[in-house]
Amino acid sequence: MITNDAYKENIRSAIKTLERRMLKKTRGFFSSEDVARFIEAAVFLKERGYTLAETMGGGQDGAGKYESLPYEDREILDGLDYPSNLSKLLGGGKAEAVISLICGSPLLQLETGPEPLCPGALFQEVVRRYDTWRNHGGKIRQEDNITMIMQDLLLYGTDAGPEEKIRIYDMAMGTGTMLSETGERVRKIHPGARVVCCGQEKDPYGYVLAKAGAMLKGLEYEYVNTNVIPEDYFVGQTFPLVITGFPVEANWGDYAKEVIEEYKTIPFGRFQPGLPSVSDVQILYLLNGISKMADDGKMAIVMTDDALLDPRAKEMGNIRKYVLENDLIETIVRTKARPKIRKFGCIYLLSKKKPVKRKGRIQIINMENEAAEGKNTVLQAYKEFRNRVYENGEYTIESRIYSAKEYEEMICGKE
Repeated sequence: MITNDAYKENIRSAIKTLERRMLKKTRGFFSSEDVARFIEAAVFLKERGYTLAETMGGGQDGAGKYESLPYEDREILDGLDYPSNLSKLLGGGKAEAVISLICGSPLLQLETGPEPLCPGALFQEVVRRYDTWRNHGGKIRQEDNITMIMQDLLLYGTDAGPEEKIRIYDMAMGTGTMLSETGERVRKIHPGARVVCCGQEKDPYGYVLAKAGAMLKGLEYEYVNTNVIPEDYFVGQTFPLVITGFPVEANWGDYAKEVIEEYKTIPFGRFQPGLPSVSDVQILYLLNGISKMADDGKMAIVMTDDALLDPRAKEMGNIRKYVLENDLIETIVRTKARPKIRKFGCIYLLSKKKPVKRKGRIQIINMENEAAEGKNTVLQAYKEFRNRVYENGEYTIESRIYSAKEYEEMICGKE
């Protein structure tokens, strides 16, 4: 994982310069999206150890050189539209000029400073830059600090033997950055364990980027290009660690037939506690995630502050009762991130095997500041598990402990 802020800024600057020059060279037949995907493909090739000038070379043998690549590499490059974009460049007579721009760009020669560059790190940062730029068509993207807090909470206190297999599940992994970063951290915490990242993603392009990132990082993975709400690829499987961000889609109306049929025909399935209103898909994600937690499993998931309220759904009371009576919520971190136009975004940490001191109790952490110092203090507050206000000049974080009944009265009082 890259932590060198100066290096990240240099990447952003190098990408902007390269984009501008590529668009100027390819005006008329290359769009901004074409440029973005071509840069991602070039970085992927670089990190796979290929010589760009040879691999991307034009002329009559360009296709032959591409076909000589291993199948797994061509599968990624196909998903990044590399062959079609290369054909555009060849047809426009700009292949040589663009290749020269990319090979000469500081993007591929940047120094990393005091911290060594891990395999796949450059590709991850390029994907992260474009993930922010595209912003999932106007939907939510997790901020880096929120992701780090989720990982800190999820991984704190995890235990594993040297030969143990640890499977991590993300039901809507997007470009796979959060899932692969979690996998990397687990490998560092438990160096002898076998770590497997498992994920679903409905967007074919996001799926390709996730798969490419896992390949470059040397992670063991099981990824599938399907939507988890209508099609549960990992049906019947459970995981010790579950992590997922806020869902891209706003509702589940497009999958109503499949969801309702599953609810009615599988009495002990993932949606057995009930169905939320059609406009609130986040609760389906929550229920799916709970069904995927092992008996000692934990889940970090982003939802809105009012997620368990939703007075529009007749069965919301049953869903809330299911979550609270099974004592699943450990901690809720309220942040200033705003998914869509609803309440503040929150990190919900759930556990099927709470520590004794947490049983029957829910910790609410109000995070006023999302700076790095605030992130560290959130973990401190989680560890200490007591009523306390943490102040450090520029930020304030408050931790409060509630019983399940007190928490329900608190949220339902908002109606």
